[in-house]
Amino acid sequence: MKDCTELKWLLIRQTTLKQRAVKTGTIEDEDAWLTADEYLNEYLDGQDIFIEQAALSILFDREKMHDALVKIIEMNRQHAEDQYGDPNKAESWSCVTVARAALNKEKVQ
Repeated sequence: MKDCTELKWLLIRQTTLKQRAVKTGTIEDEDAWLTADEYLNEYLDGQDIFIEQAALSILFDREKMHDALVKIIEMNRQHAEDQYGDPNKAESWSCVTVARAALNKEKVQ
């Protein structure tokens, strides 16, 4: 993607306004959502990005991140087993707790 920051902002704005329009059901909120949707589509067209490509890219990145988090947990559990004879010791390590929270879509403390 050429400019992920702007794309992310446009996507967040479009989805937030859609949620509001669905919740309130007002014409004003629906117009705001449709305008945001139009800006998003113009941006994607101008960048030669097709929504399918963007979605696939996001899914691929998400899958890679998931795999990396699982690997971090596995490696730390192996290290705990090698060093202490107990892989469960790694469950209290910050890198493992943060990785597990991310996998479970929890807020990281």
